[in-house]
Amino acid sequence: MGNKKFLDEPRRHDSALILGCGPSINLLQPQHVENVDTFGVNNFYLHEWLAPDYLMTEIKVGHKYRAEFFNKTLREREKFFKNSAFLIPREDEHKMNRYIPDYLPCLEIPFNGYKPCRPYATYSLGRILSVVNGKRYKTIYLLGVDLYSSEYFWSGRKDLPDFIQVSNFERGFSLTTTHRTASEGVIDKLMPYIKRNNINVVNLSSKSLLAKEMPTHGLEILL
Repeated sequence: MGNKKFLDEPRRHDSALILGCGPSINLLQPQHVENVDTFGVNNFYLHEWLAPDYLMTEIKVGHKYRAEFFNKTLREREKFFKNSAFLIPREDEHKMNRYIPDYLPCLEIPFNGYKPCRPYATYSLGRILSVVNGKRYKTIYLLGVDLYSSEYFWSGRKDLPDFIQVSNFERGFSLTTTHRTASEGVIDKLMPYIKRNNINVVNLSSKSLLAKEMPTHGLEILL
């Protein structure tokens, strides 16, 4: 215990960019993130071309091999993530602290988001949106939140352990299967939350299933 609270940290910019692991993040260039606070979600810590301001992922510490791989990856990338911070749900703080290297600051967040802005779904998308909205950014942009394919959680790196891919195949998914966040109706649960809390969310992937539900623009809007 004892981590600083995310809400106590000052915003660096008026807008935020939430980065999922979908194919559309390949379009991102360094100039696109100069005027936004960046949040890398789920397996984004595996990418080596952009160090976001904040990282958030769920590590099942009961799976010791996965947790140790997570720790090893972050230790090897100290120079890369030296300016990042890690968001940890309060309920998981005592479990995850030991797997996060000392160089990486940890900031406490509620498990299901901030009241009264809790999402209707506890998926990572709903959770990170609620957490980011707690900072009251003027605009929250989404990139890599594509939903249309189970490539969503694939890193594309052959040197990584099989668990990153096998975990999806065990549930009957293939690379071309619609991702479960779409097939289980997360959009239908998320959109009422966005509208109820009057959050200005902009999707930046024209192929995302979110493009039919919310304003969608190209990456040039970030420049």
